[in-house]
Amino acid sequence: MKTRLLKILAFVILSPALLFSQEADLPAGTAIKEASPSTPLFQMSAGVVYSSIDLSRYISSVAYRGYHFRLVTHLKGMFFLSTEYSTFRIHDSPSAWKNVSTRKFDINGHVSFATDNNLTRIFVLAGANKHEWHATRTGFTDQNQLANGIPEGEIINVNRWGVNFGCGFTQTLYENIGIFGDYRFCFAKSSGFEKVRIMDVMTTVGISLSFPHPQRKKSFGTGNKIYKWTKKGA
Repeated sequence: MKTRLLKILAFVILSPALLFSQEADLPAGTAIKEASPSTPLFQMSAGVVYSSIDLSRYISSVAYRGYHFRLVTHLKGMFFLSTEYSTFRIHDSPSAWKNVSTRKFDINGHVSFATDNNLTRIFVLAGANKHEWHATRTGFTDQNQLANGIPEGEIINVNRWGVNFGCGFTQTLYENIGIFGDYRFCFAKSSGFEKVRIMDVMTTVGISLSFPHPQRKKSFGTGNKIYKWTKKGA
């Protein structure tokens, strides 16, 4: 698992460097067109997520791979809003649970900072999430707080609200296509002896598709003629 995460992070980190190296290999005197895309109106993204989704339920939690989808909307200036969905494969706890299924719904606010050419953006996020967890008790005993006193075969459903905190980046690779990545913690109120506990730790990477703000044109009419102004070079 650690090896996979290192490979993904290496790809994400090296992608911008590979682009710069391609520009450096151009013949001398070749003009390079500066890419400076505008801030997108919204982004649609899909990717994979590695998460200790059962971190608060097992003594030693395992990071599971799932699928992640998000829609990020530009509000104003450096502020964005994202609605997100993550789902994970059905798995078993080796000591207490079987047929564990879990998913998350997130709403996060982003504060995003762009580089001069607007190709790379670094952001911090904070928001709320709903953590849905469903499993069947196996009957084996362990130190899992949720499992204590529950008879074998009983199905348990847990729906818990929490808060997210994290950071991430987006990198435009070609026109409106790019990559993204983030790392976040989810905190939620506990029903046990702890007042607040970490419910989830997530690392997400994927591909994003950006949609720009619509171009606005000014016009006025004189009789039956209409004149329009657009930006220079449009």
